[in-house]
Amino acid sequence: MSCKGCDNLKTPFCPECGRPRVKLPKDEILAETLHKLFCHANHIDGCSWEYEIGWAAGTVHYSYLVVARKIQEQHSDEAIVDMLSMVNLIKEEI
Repeated sequence: MSCKGCDNLKTPFCPECGRPRVKLPKDEILAETLHKLFCHANHIDGCSWEYEIGWAAGTVHYSYLVVARKIQEQHSDEAIVDMLSMVNLIKEEI
């Protein structure tokens, strides 16, 4: 089941319903989503996310991957999708 937001292929999770839509490992999908939702750094010179390749230790990718894995250890996939949907809604409304 999808919604109108599921047509937006630029994000790993649907901004409307929170369902994952890309074929990446779940931890990487969650890491990318967390970065998109929470990184407030300047992406020209303050955050190297766009310039990094891979998930090696010491990278911004890896720091978000560690957080994603901790979240996955402590919460069900359904709870994570609910949380991401709520955060996305809050960010859009504020």
